[in-house]
Amino acid sequence: AAVVGADQLNRGLDMIAFGDAVKKAGQAQSVEMAVEIVETEMKKFRPGSAHEYSLLYGIYISQQNDLKPQAHNYILAFMERYQRKLGWSELNEYAWYFHETSTDVTALKKALSWALASVKLESNFFNNDTVAHLYFKLGDKKNARPYAQTALRLGQAAGEQTTATQQLLNKL
Repeated sequence: AAVVGADQLNRGLDMIAFGDAVKKAGQAQSVEMAVEIVETEMKKFRPGSAHEYSLLYGIYISQQNDLKPQAHNYILAFMERYQRKLGWSELNEYAWYFHETSTDVTALKKALSWALASVKLESNFFNNDTVAHLYFKLGDKKNARPYAQTALRLGQAAGEQTTATQQLLNKL
């Protein structure tokens, strides 16, 4: 800890325990069983991180297996407890996933709150685009427009592909 810092040491120890837990979860018959194995195994060595890492694993394997409802549940549970630890990119990633895969208005409103939090941390093309798309999907064209305009401006300045943003703006 004196050499690398306590935070980096703890992350490293978490990753070692997580890697071992994932190996043991590899033969599980369901996502839920795999998540339970990860949490149980991590509790043996890293009890303070077990729940967080088990939810992250649930998100990962649900998405890998295209199990959208399960992924939604794991993301919602994760975000409820750990959102404050995330940077703009992770907040935006989860918000965009809901934009692409959910029609549940309550969940989309939560995803919008994550995207807005992402913009607050660092306003950029990606998260402004996500906010605009979520507002649009929720039927709020008035609030979608300024975020789409900002996303388009930032995206063009950064040389990003902005076709989808322009198409959204044309619908507004």
